[in-house]
Amino acid sequence: MIPTGLVDEIIEETKKVFQNKQYKKPNGELGTLNIYPQDIPYKKGKRDEDHYPLIVVAIEDGDIVEENNCNIAVLIGTFDDTEDRQGFRDATGIANKIIERFPIRSQMSKYRLASMNYRFPAEDTREYCFITLGMTWEVPQYTPTDPLI
Repeated sequence: MIPTGLVDEIIEETKKVFQNKQYKKPNGELGTLNIYPQDIPYKKGKRDEDHYPLIVVAIEDGDIVEENNCNIAVLIGTFDDTEDRQGFRDATGIANKIIERFPIRSQMSKYRLASMNYRFPAEDTREYCFITLGMTWEVPQYTPTDPLI
């Protein structure tokens, strides 16, 4: 079974962590994080800028074997147009708060966090700063009740 409920639970917990935090938006104002399941919504008009700062919680893949696992990618995107290009610090600060909220072996309803990693993009993304947290969750084994399934 593909655990879409896991994405929803991660999003709800993440919203609690960042409910009163504000980060720089591309228009220069401060704003709260936009948190999306699986993907960024379609553009509003010609610009994607309204989506930033953001977190996207997405299922990457999983294993359906004796021990079921689901790999979740948590993409964090912030904006910083200063000359010193230190905007990655906002992105890593957000990542660290998520790491603190979901320590290894933490339990969330029927899911257990098995491991976590992080990666930065290899390409230059200019004013947009990204980091991705990879989370591997142990998920319950699905047992069909109908032998025809």
